[in-house]
Amino acid sequence: MMAQGLGECAPEGSGAVYPNGVYKEPLDNREGGPVENTLYAVLKEKQGEVVTIAPTVTVREAVDLYIRQRIGALPVVDEGKICGILSERDIVWRCVKNSLDPAVTTVGEVMTPDPICVSKEMTAEQAMVCMTQERVRHLPVVDGDRLIGIVSIGDLIKWVVRDQEHTIQDLMKYIYDVRA
Repeated sequence: MMAQGLGECAPEGSGAVYPNGVYKEPLDNREGGPVENTLYAVLKEKQGEVVTIAPTVTVREAVDLYIRQRIGALPVVDEGKICGILSERDIVWRCVKNSLDPAVTTVGEVMTPDPICVSKEMTAEQAMVCMTQERVRHLPVVDGDRLIGIVSIGDLIKWVVRDQEHTIQDLMKYIYDVRA
């Protein structure tokens, strides 16, 4: 599986070339070292294992998994390959709206097939642009053919806010250090 849709999600005029990605200037973390601004860095900070589901599992079992894991989307994996993504929206729009019984309807029947997958080198800002353009709230992140995680719009907002807080701190330090 190759990362799909990477070029389509590049911000206009960004000069972004995927899958290598475009890097923002490093942030300063609390230990004083550089922090890369890639989805790989977001996933490292987020921690935790990647929760996936098979297309043969029932929607009811998927909902139980959502509740247990406190998540909003699941990559659907068949024979080691990502073949879809199941979001809360998929369940509402395709299962509930059509009065399908979640106890017998399978994930494969209601999932979004062939989801947009992004490279771990993509920046958080580029991923947010991609989500906006494609109208999705979750993006599977891959390293070559291997699924390494999933990022939500909430994960990315948290990351960007942290970046902005660091920028504000750096500017404040600069302003007050210059005056002294």
